[in-house]
Amino acid sequence: MIHHDTRDRLAVTGDLGLVQQVQVDRNRGSATRVSVPVQTCAHGKRQQGNDVGARDQLSSFSQAQGPPGVVNLKEVMKAMSNDRNDVTACQDALHELCRLAKMPINVKAIRSEGGTHAVLEVTLAHDDSEILGGGLALLNTIGWDKQQRATDKVKAVLGAMQKHRNDVKIQRAGLEALWQLLGPSERNVRKEQRLHWRLETWLDHVLHHTGSWRLRRAEAELLEKIVRDDEIRKEIGATAGAKTVVEAMMEHKNDAIVQRCGTEARNRAEGGVEALFGAMREYIGEVKVQKAALTLFERLSLDESGLFGRTIRLAGEVEATLEAMKEHVDSLDVQQSGLKILECFSKDEDGLREILSAGGAKILTSSLQAMEKDDEWMRATRVKLLDTLSLHEEGLRQMRANELIKVVESRNCHLKGDSYEQIFLILCRLASYKSLSTGIPEMILKAMRTHKNCAMVQRLGLGMLYKNSASLEMKKKIFEAGGLEVVMKALRRFATLNVQFIGIRVLSEILELKEAQNKFMAAGGIEAVLKSVRERWNLYYSLVLLLRLVQDQEGRRKFHEAGGREVVISSMSDDEERNALVILSCVATRKKNRPQGACKKVCERFFMSPHKTDGYTGAQIVQIVLGAMREHRRNGRVQLAGLRFLGHELHINKSWVAVIRQAKLSVMRVMREHKCNLDVQKESMGILVKLSEGAKKEEEEEKDDHDDDKEEEKEEEEEEEDSKKEEEEEDKEEEEEEEEEEEEEEEEEEEEEEEEEEEEEEEEEEGQTNNRAQEEIEMALALLKTEDLVLPIRAFELLTNIATDEEGRREIKAAGGVEAVLSTLTAGPTVKILASCILLLAALATDEKNRPRKGRQAQQLMKAAAAVMLEYRDDPNVQEAALTLIYRKYGDEMFGIGIEADTIPAVVATLKRFPVATDMPHHPLELSIPRKQLARTPVLDDLLARFRFPRNGREGTGLPLVQD
Repeated sequence: MIHHDTRDRLAVTGDLGLVQQVQVDRNRGSATRVSVPVQTCAHGKRQQGNDVGARDQLSSFSQAQGPPGVVNLKEVMKAMSNDRNDVTACQDALHELCRLAKMPINVKAIRSEGGTHAVLEVTLAHDDSEILGGGLALLNTIGWDKQQRATDKVKAVLGAMQKHRNDVKIQRAGLEALWQLLGPSERNVRKEQRLHWRLETWLDHVLHHTGSWRLRRAEAELLEKIVRDDEIRKEIGATAGAKTVVEAMMEHKNDAIVQRCGTEARNRAEGGVEALFGAMREYIGEVKVQKAALTLFERLSLDESGLFGRTIRLAGEVEATLEAMKEHVDSLDVQQSGLKILECFSKDEDGLREILSAGGAKILTSSLQAMEKDDEWMRATRVKLLDTLSLHEEGLRQMRANELIKVVESRNCHLKGDSYEQIFLILCRLASYKSLSTGIPEMILKAMRTHKNCAMVQRLGLGMLYKNSASLEMKKKIFEAGGLEVVMKALRRFATLNVQFIGIRVLSEILELKEAQNKFMAAGGIEAVLKSVRERWNLYYSLVLLLRLVQDQEGRRKFHEAGGREVVISSMSDDEERNALVILSCVATRKKNRPQGACKKVCERFFMSPHKTDGYTGAQIVQIVLGAMREHRRNGRVQLAGLRFLGHELHINKSWVAVIRQAKLSVMRVMREHKCNLDVQKESMGILVKLSEGAKKEEEEEKDDHDDDKEEEKEEEEEEEDSKKEEEEEDKEEEEEEEEEEEEEEEEEEEEEEEEEEEEEEEEEEGQTNNRAQEEIEMALALLKTEDLVLPIRAFELLTNIATDEEGRREIKAAGGVEAVLSTLTAGPTVKILASCILLLAALATDEKNRPRKGRQAQQLMKAAAAVMLEYRDDPNVQEAALTLIYRKYGDEMFGIGIEADTIPAVVATLKRFPVATDMPHHPLELSIPRKQLARTPVLDDLLARFRFPRNGREGTGLPLVQD
């Protein structure tokens, strides 16, 4: 309903006494503005001479000229009631009431006299078109009785519209009546007033701007608020008014007011679906119209009752939605609403067919570039829809592989892994949907062949192949479908990290088949793997492949021809150096350094699980590592890698001490040959120290349970002998085959082998003559003079372990160990080196009682310092070192355990023998001794005579002694 205040305000707008009015051409359905003279009534108000007004159906029905005068409404109402059956009288009465209803005061009077009910009875009692049109127009003006929103009123209006389909006046008035009857309830007056003001402005805008996109935008925004009224939907569904409204709009397509009112009614009947479709098609270039309409459709498509969902689908919403998405690719709101609608309809087969029939797959594919601006949900939904549509042949026909390739190659699409895989599956279906092959490996390989120049497609394809290569059956299918050639071409064509990383893993799975391995070797696969090793792409799996390929003679030959040894050595790192050692051992030129028989299987299994050593004999693994070290004895990197491996195994597995002790000669040989390499020296000394510690523990254990150890050793030796016999029997055939290769070796290599064998024999002879300990002592003493902070400490530890028995002490003293240790004290050593030095001197003490025993580190060191002070009482450097070590390094711990009784006399004797001012100028002599412990000594009086405590000293605490 339009308030008369607003209508009158619109009517009198204008200048120079002219009123701008809206006249509607009933033939064309268009609205034009005309100017008419203004007249003034008796009350001084300006009025129109010929008021067409905002509601043309009322003004055209009443053709009376001049201003409405003061009339008796009761007489008009009474005459209309008395002559109810007289058509002419009713027409005249309705004419007069329509003329009077132009004044707001008369509208109120008509309502108060019960005019609404009387006009409704007269209108429904006649089948005359003028009475029906005039009565409905009058009711629309004075307002329907909304307190009785009965269904019979709606049925009556619909019946009149059905009888007079060709009468424009009745159709207009009927649609306006439906608009009011189905409008909001008056229970909430404020809400109705706000809504009426919005509707009034909107309707006036319709009359003045027919055909404007603003009209369509207003429709969409208005319907978005009204369409949620459940009561309206129930009434329309019960009266079947949708059909009547559609027929009226189809009959009068060119009439703007009929179309507008019909759209309003259908918004209540069918959610405004078809009307908005027309707006979307007509104003496809306006983003606001598309956004508002799609927002409304999005809500309607989620209607649980299904009423609006069916209406939307029948009206062709999918087509309009796709057109809007195609036209407004840059609008995030349009794209988001459209994707939500399409996602809703893609849940059943009927909705998918509607999307495909409207060209949805083609439009979605062409709009993939918009994903650069999409959020995460929009990107995933867009790709998911394409994946669903690609399951149908029609969807595959509409898609274009080039568009998908552009998306996967774009760096700004921000897709996640699942979306990439879905796009790749679409490419697989596109590449294979015309062929008969439907297997997953065939589809993947076909897509990789079709898009061989796209790195992203190759990477995705390799990833899919790796996921589907878990079982042996799938490996065979991939190989039979030509997967090996495709993977090798991808590795050669693309030198990117992702392709190489995944490609090597796929090859490692396929090459588990023997026939695949032979074919790979024939195609030059070793060169490709060495390239991956050189570039450090997936180094672990690259070395796995090399290990498998060099197990036979042909593989080793090609490996050497391609320069594989240099590549493997140069690629050694902290993580993969042990794996490289296994490779170097397998490709050794000397058969003696190469693992044979069962060692070869252990080698491969141990290599595949580098962090687990359970189930493998330590002797076999050490044999493999030592073989690589002997083969490359002049390469410091290989030697360092081997030493690190042995040291690591000693650290994590104490049971390997006996196994690695067999490699002690090799460790000492490495130290001799690489004296200038500090890292090699550190690792070697660390291994020797751990082996010496293990020897001490073994000696102690042997004393406790000597018989049990012997039995276990015998059993281990028997097992090793049995395994060796089995290995020799299994390797006889291989040795015969390799004899031909050894005969073809050059003379220089044979000479080197002889020299190495002689050196090994000399080392074995040295071991047999029991000179190993002497050689270790000489190496350790030589390292005491180095400026490194670690090597001297490890050398002291080794010498200390050797000095545990009488023979070791004798050999150290014979080699000048005591003099070397004492000279170390004059070089300004660190506290750690000082502690190691004191422990070694204590271990070399002549009195067995003074040698340190087991115990806490601080307590053991204090005893060692006291023993050293007594042993070398005339050497000031030793005395100063012992006192400094006790005070600076272990002062706190010393007071925690208490000073031993035999330690205090040694300290006191030193203080007496070396006065501070003369013999020991560099020592502060700030030794803290508890007062209680001093009281137990017989030299307290002598100390108090030469030293005094500070006045602030407290009983029972460590206080510094200060010279008097």
